[in-house]
Amino acid sequence: MNDKQKEIANNLRELMVKKLRLPIKPEEISYDMNLLGDELELDSVDFMELIAIIDNQYGIRMTGEHKKFFENLEILSEYILNNINQNNQ
Repeated sequence: MNDKQKEIANNLRELMVKKLRLPIKPEEISYDMNLLGDELELDSVDFMELIAIIDNQYGIRMTGEHKKFFENLEILSEYILNNINQNNQ
């Protein structure tokens, strides 16, 4: 990951812990941790809130169809970075 992608991933960790009220510290969410699996125990409501967080923070509209990008923070932050770059061109 480049520095900008790490910045996005770290920001997402902070937002997830705060907004989803996760009982862990942001740094406990690794870049390759499965976001929708058993590790974080996010449910469908959390998933929808995460989509809203991304929309509010980055102006990127996502739906359930984008679920494949929520595999982990590395993939999600890369998707966000690529879409930010597309929106700025």
